This record gives sequence, structure tokens and C-alpha cells, in this order.
Amino acid sequence: MNYFETYLDLDFPNEDGTTKRQHLLQVLQTAPKDSSFYKEAEEILSKNYELPACFEHIWEWFWELSNARSYDGMSGLPNPISFTEIKNWAELKGIVVRDYEVDLIRKLDKIFINFFAKRRLQTKEAIGKKNA
Repeated sequence: MNYFETYLDLDFPNEDGTTKRQHLLQVLQTAPKDSSFYKEAEEILSKNYELPACFEHIWEWFWELSNARSYDGMSGLPNPISFTEIKNWAELKGIVVRDYEVDLIRKLDKIFINFFAKRRLQTKEAIGKKNA
């Protein structure tokens, strides 16, 4: 799941619509090459995780399901993709989803929800420090 975690960390937009990758690329363009900022940005971006070809369909399925998910009204956090939603989506699309594929979708979903919750907490903490 390293690919997915890295994708979320680097390429999932922040609340302002920018990504960590965009920020790191800006650091590479503006920071002195001998600075710790430049070296850290270069190290992070040099790690190239690739999605194995055998999981490309799972990746596409997950995002299709995720884009249709609901969010909790109080916290704003994503609700988990349920087995029922996966079943209904598969029937609608005429796709036969194997047990291990459902498991992988659910694992991706758990990582996504945890990432989203962590980012939300970091945003609240940053706002709290700014207002203190």
C-alpha cells in the first residue's frame, strides 16, 4: 500500500487546492541547493512508487466508489465504503468483484479515511496555533 499512501501524501489536494508535491517542486525551484529544505524536498520526490499493473483496476474501482461516497455531516470526514455499496456498484456496472478485490478496496478505503482524519486534525492544530 506504499503507492497509495505516497499518492495521498504527495498528490491529494489540501483544503487550499494545492498538493504537497507542488509545494516541494516550488522548494526545488526557489531554495538554495545546499539548504536542508532543498535536500529534504529532493529526497521525498526521488522516491518513485509505482502502482503494480495487476492493481490498476482496483485503483480505478476504489476512486469511482470513493467519488460517490457520503461524508459525515458533523465531522466532515468520509464515511466508509460499505459492502452494500460495493455490491450495488458492481451490479450496476456488470462487474464481477472477487473476495480479495473487495478486501483491497476496503484496505484502500481505511487508509483513505485515516489519511483524511489525520489531515483534518493537522489543519485544526495549525489553526489553533495560529489563533493562540
